Amino acid sequence: MPSSEVRHRTFIGIPVNRALCEFFQQFQQQQQQSPWYPQARWVALPKLHVTLRFLGNITESQLQQIKNGISCLSTAPFKIQCSTPKPFPNVKRPRMLASFVHKNAELEQLALWAETLALETGLAGEKRPYLGHITVARLRHPVSDLQALIRNTDSCPLPVERVVLYQSHHGNNPDIGKSLHTGYEALAEQQLNA
Repeated sequence: MPSSEVRHRTFIGIPVNRALCEFFQQFQQQQQQSPWYPQARWVALPKLHVTLRFLGNITESQLQQIKNGISCLSTAPFKIQCSTPKPFPNVKRPRMLASFVHKNAELEQLALWAETLALETGLAGEKRPYLGHITVARLRHPVSDLQALIRNTDSCPLPVERVVLYQSHHGNNPDIGKSLHTGYEALAEQQLNA
């Protein structure tokens, strides 16, 4: 018999600032004449984030444990460098365009913290190694002519100053009101200041 317990579709992430949104907007404008452009569904700017750990559908009890864990996070702010969007998982069969975070020890430590927190709440361990990225667009059909994106080496810094526990909502929910931000609701956040 299925459980009637309320579950929350959640993830832990790092919000994107205005400068990085503008960096992605400029990229999008520059690509408007590209043959693949009509196949891209661009992620709304307020939804852009670096995922630290996708948690999935969690119980109320697990949600409280995650909130408590986030409130105890104590680490110094740091900066990461984000690439222009690239085809992912590869240029031959891309499913999305993603901005990849340049290798960064502080981000890897933060992702390890998020993974440990998830394990402590009873969630299964992540099978794949952490890959810091921001999904910028999803591609509807197989596209070609993306080689130029691979060669583009531009990047933009992002100060990592807070970590947010987000809940993902599908469709409109009038009960959430102003806290609903284009499908994501911030349930908890912690400023970084060790």
